[in-house]
Amino acid sequence: MGRLLTATCQCGRVYTINWTHPKPCPECERKIKDGPDSPAASHGNFYERSSASRGWRVIGGVRRYFINRMEADYFRYLSWLKGKGLIREFEHQPKREFDFMKFGVRRGPSSFYRADFRVEQVKAGEYYVEVKGYMDPKSKTKLKRMSKYYSDVRVDVVVVKDMIDIEASAGMLIKGWEGKYGGRTRHR
Repeated sequence: MGRLLTATCQCGRVYTINWTHPKPCPECERKIKDGPDSPAASHGNFYERSSASRGWRVIGGVRRYFINRMEADYFRYLSWLKGKGLIREFEHQPKREFDFMKFGVRRGPSSFYRADFRVEQVKAGEYYVEVKGYMDPKSKTKLKRMSKYYSDVRVDVVVVKDMIDIEASAGMLIKGWEGKYGGRTRHR
């Protein structure tokens, strides 16, 4: 039997896992078993999609699922900023979901928005961060709706160019940085 660890699922639930047999939380596992079209799956089947950079990573002693390397590195960057006292707190895959249906938008994949990160500033206020390797039409629609219906909510979009800048300024200082932005490779 493997070591038991506390993990945080992509959905935000904290649960205990067996290190040798990683699984999503019981709720997400049920959604996967029921399939993407079931009512339990609500917004698609996150764990069935495949990608070389998608997967589980242990960062700061907590095992989390990241949709890609950029999101994992941005998590590391926010952890580093928090350690330096430059931000108060941050949350990966925050629980708050912005619902566009209450404004008359029809039900569908672009009828809600959940950011990749919620960041609390040191002085006051919070903002949301969306990490995007490329901007697909669904994401464009969601961000346009955010600016239209939730204009008081700040959403920063981090793209590859931003990650290149972060890597150049702090990548070498951040433990576990995966890199490869702008053609450079960093191993730590």
